[in-house]
Amino acid sequence: MIPSRNRALRSVVDIQDHGEVPPMKTGRWETARRASAGNSVASLRGVAPPYPTWQLLSGGSPTPTSGFRTAGQATSGSAMAGFPGLERKFRRGRPRGKRVCLCRRKRRIAREVSKPPGSGGPSRGALQCMCGNTMSVPLLTDAATVSGAERETAAVIFLHGLGDTGHSWADALSTIRLPHVKYICPHAPRIPVTLNMKMVMPSWFDLMGLSPDAPEDEAGIKKAAENIKALIEHEMKNGIPANRIVLGGFSQGGALSLYTALTCPHPLAGIVALSCWLPLHRAFPQAANGSAKDLAILQCHGELDPMVPVRFGALTAEKLRSVVTPARVQFKTYPGVMHSSCPQEMAAVKEFLEKLLPPV
Repeated sequence: MIPSRNRALRSVVDIQDHGEVPPMKTGRWETARRASAGNSVASLRGVAPPYPTWQLLSGGSPTPTSGFRTAGQATSGSAMAGFPGLERKFRRGRPRGKRVCLCRRKRRIAREVSKPPGSGGPSRGALQCMCGNTMSVPLLTDAATVSGAERETAAVIFLHGLGDTGHSWADALSTIRLPHVKYICPHAPRIPVTLNMKMVMPSWFDLMGLSPDAPEDEAGIKKAAENIKALIEHEMKNGIPANRIVLGGFSQGGALSLYTALTCPHPLAGIVALSCWLPLHRAFPQAANGSAKDLAILQCHGELDPMVPVRFGALTAEKLRSVVTPARVQFKTYPGVMHSSCPQEMAAVKEFLEKLLPPV
């Protein structure tokens, strides 16, 4: 059980076990948060593993015998929560708790080739790897991918949630893959997360706090969106048109996918937004690109989500209908589902992609 008096510790457990809480502001968002606050805390008690306080506060590495659930294991906020077979496969195939950037050798090569003659720095056209290093190819160095069985004429770029990597969602998406579609699941950089006492973990941008008046990491959100847009443009240069690219994500990754797609200058096919919210929502609809009005959006949410309450999802859907053509926004909820995915949701994602990305 999480001591209710220890708010800092509870924040850490919330993040590790369930994902992130959207830093919504005031007004109706605050009303929804307050209405769900009691249920959120109650649902967390009794389901949290026995986290050793000293390890959390000191940032020490957890051990398997301590009961600490590492980011490499499936949690209720993981893509694999409804797929025990995938969970077992994931645990066998990857070391627990490891977060290793594999782009060091390629980065060393890219650093040399990207320097213009007589210059000490990278060229203006060089791009950044998600680990923060200058790369000649954006986000693809260590991205988890699921290749199509046939000629690839479409692409799905899917962003994982806080503390996860692209591998778990690559496994999940492989169960519903279409033969002509390429699935790309990049990894978020490891950064200190303010909400989690500055602990370093995979995160697309910083999360400042739990309260509705907590500031949002506007600069970090916009920088992350630009990196994803660079990945979209890379796929376009490889022959896949923008209207054959779907951007999606779960939790924090879903939030980033919404913001990126709505502000993208290229007319994408659609968005798959799972258990998430719209960051910087006050900037919309003004911040949206003109081509965003034709986006098709599938938004799914668990009705018992304690971290991103379903009311936030409903308010997000309402906001999205003010940005895109209302009839093109689908909002589906799933009884009994917390901050995780489920087979019914994955079936809905597959159906959405089949209609949006037919073979050509």
